[in-house]
Amino acid sequence: MSEPTERIVAALDRHGCAPRRSGNGWAARCPAHDDRKASLSVAAGDNGGVVLHCHAGCSAESVVRNLGLTMADLIPDRPYQPVGNNGESTSNGQVFRDAQAA
Repeated sequence: MSEPTERIVAALDRHGCAPRRSGNGWAARCPAHDDRKASLSVAAGDNGGVVLHCHAGCSAESVVRNLGLTMADLIPDRPYQPVGNNGESTSNGQVFRDAQAA
């Protein structure tokens, strides 16, 4: 589990949202609305961040705000390093100042 995913799942647990494993991610009650079922999906994204989806329509911003977090908490603390099937980094070490420079 990625650092940001651990952070979100721990916050959901602290807020009584009952996170549980579901497939490759997590399901929990959404903290942004009166949720009786687990309508929030939490998964690790390809870039190492967190993907949140409330099936009742709450925005990711409202979910993290209700957890006492910010959108920045969905992003890894360190740059994401892609890893190939052999466990080796697929990055060539280049760092770009922005997407346009890449």
